[in-house]
Amino acid sequence: RFDAVLAPIREAGVLRLTGALGDHTVPAPVITTDIQEAVEGADVLVIAVPAFAQEVFAEACAPFLRAAQIAVLAPGSTGGAFAFAQVLHREGAPGGVVVAEPLSLPYACRKIEPNHVHVGGVKRNLPLAAFPAADTRRVLAALEPVLPGMLVAAAHILETSLNNPNAMAHPVPVLLNAGWIE
Repeated sequence: RFDAVLAPIREAGVLRLTGALGDHTVPAPVITTDIQEAVEGADVLVIAVPAFAQEVFAEACAPFLRAAQIAVLAPGSTGGAFAFAQVLHREGAPGGVVVAEPLSLPYACRKIEPNHVHVGGVKRNLPLAAFPAADTRRVLAALEPVLPGMLVAAAHILETSLNNPNAMAHPVPVLLNAGWIE
């Protein structure tokens, strides 16, 4: 369903990033709609999808996951890690897959063009928790090379889920724009 969105990135082979991180062109070596290809070669999966898609991605990933892989929902969106883990269990994914979630997305960004993303801000001290919570430090260590200094340990996924700002930040603008949205 999303190949049209990914095709320009695949064709260019790069992403352009501007804004808070500077102006960079970075390689995008593997762009795929094949979930098996995306999952099997990865030690850490960062699943940045809206909350309504998290269970769909859990179902799609489950047959290809292996023990000790880390699946990070960015963000978990109020119970996402728990729901994702339940679906993995129901779908027969192997034990030992760690599911984690930060409180929010690590970057404030917008897609400007098909392969151009503007990063408006970088979050610091962003709480992250794993499920099970005993694996939080391992997840933080795995993410440190790609999100240096950005994440801190939360006690558990209830902390990240119940403090997620989406439930407070989004209803008011939606309500005030109901006419325009309709």
